[in-house]
Amino acid sequence: MKTHNLFRLSAAALLLSSLAACGGGGEEGAKNTIVKHELTPSTPTVSVMAGQTLPLAASVETFGPKITSVAWASEAATAATQGSLNIADAHCANAAMSSRAVPGSTGVFVATAHCETNAIIPPTAKGDFNVSSVATADDGSQSVQKFTVTVIPKSVVRDFQLAASALDPAVLTAPIRLRASPMLTTQPVSNGYKFEYDWKVLYAPSNASTLQAGTSLGTNSEAGVLLTTPGKYVFVVTVKFTDGADSVTKTAYVTLNADESSVVSPIGFTLNTETEQPSVFAGAPAKLTATAVVPKGQVDSIQYEWTQLLGPTALIINPNSSSVFVTADAPGDLLFSVKATVKSGTYTESKTSFVPLRVNPVGSN
Repeated sequence: MKTHNLFRLSAAALLLSSLAACGGGGEEGAKNTIVKHELTPSTPTVSVMAGQTLPLAASVETFGPKITSVAWASEAATAATQGSLNIADAHCANAAMSSRAVPGSTGVFVATAHCETNAIIPPTAKGDFNVSSVATADDGSQSVQKFTVTVIPKSVVRDFQLAASALDPAVLTAPIRLRASPMLTTQPVSNGYKFEYDWKVLYAPSNASTLQAGTSLGTNSEAGVLLTTPGKYVFVVTVKFTDGADSVTKTAYVTLNADESSVVSPIGFTLNTETEQPSVFAGAPAKLTATAVVPKGQVDSIQYEWTQLLGPTALIINPNSSSVFVTADAPGDLLFSVKATVKSGTYTESKTSFVPLRVNPVGSN
């Protein structure tokens, strides 16, 4: 990163020298220049269900002036729009901002700012909203980037909630029962509604001899497994609810840590994961976060690696960061893994955790 910044500053100094040779350069040649202003979401429009939150991010870079502020605003896009959006930290008080003087110049800087926050969608909101990000430099120049948020009101549809769990402890060579537990959240329209089940192995240790990713475990509400290799396992159940002509499909996961008492853990850190948006619309970003917590000792480095395991292909922005934005254009149930590697002195230890995400079709609950 230091090498990259030095190269950028050296290139900027060379540009100033070239401009001066042509009769320009100095402050006159470099001011009023905001060279980058990028947003997340990056699409012109994005759909969000009423009552949810939408992650926002703005990245700004200038060549010449420093950045004085980055701010967010929202307004109704049409007369039919109902309610308003609440943008947390709209003035980016917690933005990460930096600036470096260009060598050989007077008052010329390369400055950057990055602001992450959320748009909070009230349950009663409906319609289109224009969301804008305004970046301002200390010479008065501004950059404005916008996109439209379409808020879809909640509607009552036939639906169900799904949970999955293990009925027995994760003990090696002992039978373990897995159970899917769907629960209706609305009244079915007929007595002929049904649930259909499909259990599979999603993730298993690479040296597991009897269970590998993709192995089918049956089509009943319960499945049985026998673990013979220590390590972490993930089992996925897909449940389809059919009621008359309508159907809804959902996915749930069971994660088991088979006996790893024989595995030496010299650092002993824990890996925590979360998402602020467990359910989003297709095309809308979700923010996933991983945190490696080291209880003791010196930490030399922590590296993260995000990977998608299941579902429609999603774009992962900055997959080697602790926090990532993911966007899927098609609906479905997605599962992401994050591997954290901690180095402390002569020790290196890695752990993996999983984050599910449901992507809904635009216009559905």
